[in-house]
Amino acid sequence: MYSPSSKGSVTTEMDPQERESIERAINAFKDGKMVMVMDRLDRENECDFVIGAHGCTNKDMAFMIRHSTGIVCVVTDKKRLDAFGLHVATPNNTDSNGTNFHVATDYKPTTTTGVSASDRVNTLKAFLDLNNSADDFSKPGHMFPLGARPGGLTERDGHTESAYDLCRVAGLDTVAAIAEMINDDGEMMRLDDCKAFAKEHNIPLISTVSLKEYAIQYSDIYNINSPAVKSTVEDDKTHIELLSSCRVPLHPLRTTTYCNLRLYRGCSDPSLEIVALIKGNVEGESRVPVRVHSECFTGEVLHSMKCDCGDQLLHFLVSLDDEERGVLLYIRGQEGRGIGLANKIKAYDLQDHGLDTVESNIKLGYAPDCRDFTDARLVLEDLGVNSVMLYTNNPMKVAALGELVAEVKPVPATPNHYNIDYLRTKQKKFHHLTVLPKSCNDDESEESTSVTTASEEECV
Repeated sequence: MYSPSSKGSVTTEMDPQERESIERAINAFKDGKMVMVMDRLDRENECDFVIGAHGCTNKDMAFMIRHSTGIVCVVTDKKRLDAFGLHVATPNNTDSNGTNFHVATDYKPTTTTGVSASDRVNTLKAFLDLNNSADDFSKPGHMFPLGARPGGLTERDGHTESAYDLCRVAGLDTVAAIAEMINDDGEMMRLDDCKAFAKEHNIPLISTVSLKEYAIQYSDIYNINSPAVKSTVEDDKTHIELLSSCRVPLHPLRTTTYCNLRLYRGCSDPSLEIVALIKGNVEGESRVPVRVHSECFTGEVLHSMKCDCGDQLLHFLVSLDDEERGVLLYIRGQEGRGIGLANKIKAYDLQDHGLDTVESNIKLGYAPDCRDFTDARLVLEDLGVNSVMLYTNNPMKVAALGELVAEVKPVPATPNHYNIDYLRTKQKKFHHLTVLPKSCNDDESEESTSVTTASEEECV
């Protein structure tokens, strides 16, 4: 059963027949078979073949090539793309749907021409083996990697995220092949054609909307505390590496002469450095004040008024004066929500031309937020902290620390004419807890919750 729904949200339990249809497709996918996924009618209104890398055969690949545009993409996660040295295809992504293309590639040890079904299958399956190195993958090549958004269909309702979520719901490694289906006349297959094709070839047909609803209601792939997610954290736990430590006096901490400073290397992303500033004894302690803070050169060094990062950092440091103990985790390498300083400056320019902070990242070929806070949790566990009082407005950080969070302490916002749109976007699109003065809200009737601003003055 196929439900050609449009944008809507999950409000009621799925129709039993629709649920059965999704579960049939998931089971087929888990068994290594191909499924067809239809996009929303008000989006692309197109259908893709989707098959997991583990089950894809030369025959499957040949079938996909024959009945598609011939462009076969590899859907996977950022961890694999980074490990294999596959960078985004362009820093200025102008695709209307923000499809996250990376540089095309072939698996060099087995590639002959790169375009044969067998060569493409070998490249696809090579993505499953994290023992492969970046040198094993040519750049460019004939297979087109797509980076899925970490939140899957809850973050972007495209075929990329559908394939990613199918892998996760089925309990498979997040590597799959997708290809857009076309008719014999070269035009894209639409819904009626896809229904007939699915029936003729006995291939399950589902929609992005139905898959998302099923995943939300009947799976835990969006739950940070699910066994799969928690096991990933546990697997990485032994790899957190303390590089150096010392004691250091800090100017803002008037009542404390010295704090301990530790520098860790990230394990989810080895390019990251996590600086842990520790006041007092935190080992074995509960409800320890903690802030997880991403590097922001423009806000902290240049005091840019386009964000409130510097203000939030200073607010936490000063607040430690009133605390017996606390931890600041400062993550170096997450400038611009993980896109780097050069791209952040490009994003600033795009914002000057009318895009918001989310749209700018997508335009540049990145997810709205590329950060991963797994390492922050590992550092806190290494410090022996039992639980934390987390100073943040960001639900992504709360989710990453999981059951370590005993309380969330919202951080005051400091709105001005230059950052007000940025703060509104964080509220609306990232669901940050930030609450602005009524004079700053688009809808003054909306009740304020959770957070007070640093000042009740109007935005000036």
